[in-house]
Amino acid sequence: MIAAIGVGEGVLPPPAPFDAVIMMAVLLIHFRLPAALAFVLAFIVRAMSVSTSTLTGAAFGLGGYGVAFLPG
Repeated sequence: MIAAIGVGEGVLPPPAPFDAVIMMAVLLIHFRLPAALAFVLAFIVRAMSVSTSTLTGAAFGLGGYGVAFLPG
């Protein structure tokens, strides 16, 4: 499912045999996207209080999840 973000929906229909290209796409997206989003979030919350930054982080995480995994 994560590979479909970068490669396209063609990797989703079953049966899905092991493919090294799809696996590399999954690893690149799965490890780099959260790191990049963490840097963006750190820039946003650097001057906020702990409680405000916690709420902002929660909203940011839910927004990222919505963009990446929810259909539509």
